[in-house]
Amino acid sequence: MGSAASSETPYEVLKAKLVSSYTLSRWQKVSKLIHHPGLGDRRPTALMDAMLALLPEDEKPGCLFQGLFLERLPVEMRDHLVSRDFKNPSEMALYADSLWDARKAIPTDHLLAAASTSSSSPSRGRAQDRRSPSPNRRSQTPGPSNSWCYFHKSFGPAANNCRPPCSFQGNARADGRKKN
Repeated sequence: MGSAASSETPYEVLKAKLVSSYTLSRWQKVSKLIHHPGLGDRRPTALMDAMLALLPEDEKPGCLFQGLFLERLPVEMRDHLVSRDFKNPSEMALYADSLWDARKAIPTDHLLAAASTSSSSPSRGRAQDRRSPSPNRRSQTPGPSNSWCYFHKSFGPAANNCRPPCSFQGNARADGRKKN
C-alpha cells in the first residue's frame, strides 16, 4: 500500500466512493437544469437555489441560466423581471419573491373588480356577472321559475328539453318529448 492510502481513514475512503458514485456528471446536471420543473408551490428563491445547485461548478450563471429561470415563472412575474437589470441571479430571485408575496397579498375579488373597471369591453363585465351573481338576479327572471325544470329556467322558451315537474307552458311537454 502507498502512503496516501494509509493516511485515509475508512470513513474518507467510503465517503469518496459514495460521492463519486452518486454525484451527477456535468452533462447530467446540464440536462436536469434544462428540464427542471416549473415554480409550482415553491418561492422563486427556492427555485433559484435548486437550479444553482445543478449548475456545474466551473460555470457562472449567465444570461442563458437566467432565461431558464425566467421560463419557469408565471408570465406576469416574468414581465416585471425582464424590465430590470440585476447584478446576479440571487438578486433576481429576491425581487421575484417580493412579486410573489405581493401577488398573494392582493385579494382576488379586488383583481376582478380592477380588471372589469379598466376594461372597456362589455363582455368582461358580463363574464364577471356570471361568476358572482347578485342577490337580486333571481328576482329578475320572469314567470314562476321556481316550478320550472332546469332547462326552462336556463333557456326559457328556447329550451328543447323538459323534465318533470315543470309548469312551463311552452314548446315542450313535461314528459320530455317535443311538441309537434
